[in-house]
Amino acid sequence: MRKNKILTNSSASWKNITNYLSYRKSLGHKIINDFNYLRDFYNFINANKLPKIIDHNSVTSYFKSKEYLKPMSKKTLLTVLDQYCKYLYNIGVSTYIPSKNLIPKYSYIIRAYIYKRSDIIKLLEAIEQLRISPLTMITYKMLICLAWCTGMRPTELINLNNSDVDLKNLTIEIRKTKFGKSRIVPIHKSTKKSLELYIKKKSLAQIIECKNDSFLIGTKNKRINRKGLCEIFRNIAQKAGLRGNKNSLPTVKDFRHTFATNTLNRCYRKKDLDPNIFLPVLSTYLGHSNLRDTQYYLHCSLELLQRASITFEKSIIKRKIIRGKYERKKINS
Repeated sequence: MRKNKILTNSSASWKNITNYLSYRKSLGHKIINDFNYLRDFYNFINANKLPKIIDHNSVTSYFKSKEYLKPMSKKTLLTVLDQYCKYLYNIGVSTYIPSKNLIPKYSYIIRAYIYKRSDIIKLLEAIEQLRISPLTMITYKMLICLAWCTGMRPTELINLNNSDVDLKNLTIEIRKTKFGKSRIVPIHKSTKKSLELYIKKKSLAQIIECKNDSFLIGTKNKRINRKGLCEIFRNIAQKAGLRGNKNSLPTVKDFRHTFATNTLNRCYRKKDLDPNIFLPVLSTYLGHSNLRDTQYYLHCSLELLQRASITFEKSIIKRKIIRGKYERKKINS
């Protein structure tokens, strides 16, 4: 390992961080969290006048100052530092690579809220109770319907433009989403009718198109922002009386979990569809490059477990029949 004193509280250290962040950005990663964590670590090193080269003591003392963080936040912080230090090591900068044993083992249980049809009706009724403009009210109803029907990410819904919605070909084009990928999402005829109705209501409100070509128009005829979406949806969920695990409120992202789980359930209901063959199709529809990412959104339900066990039993019976025929042929020959 080469000893290079181009680190932490030297003037070049921030240059290393900015170079690393630009490298991450070029790969398609969102660097907001990385930037905040690394800037905080950089300020901690300078404030405590720790050695110029990242070592075990500087990292452990930094984590001791972050004991108030939640286990998941600690894990994210360790991952960011680990990746940054590995990057420095690969470019020839002397550094300590943090050990995974710095924080206690933490297994994250995904507690997504799986919406029912009755929940969607409650949400749509709750929107009418909010003190918002009629156009904003219609917009949030459309957003919930789109999230329920397509399983799109919250940011994908927000970033939709008028040109992305093709009602003739029944498709929605999602541009430069996570990791800079784009995809075309097919929609149902019933979804087309809802979209047509929304476009008509927009034109009646004399808002044919926004200045920034946004399809879903929020307050002040502007594009909906992520923070505003989370706040308004929290109010909608409260008024609808929906509560998830540990009395937590459901989120817009939970629609994605619901869509993936419900689609797999429907796949098991149809006798002519093989779930193993259909899963890559669902993965592509959701915009994932591998099945591991799709598994994150799939949740076990009683119906899914029952249907999966029946499918498993049928496959075992088929194997036994095929094996029996093969053994008979062997004996006869």
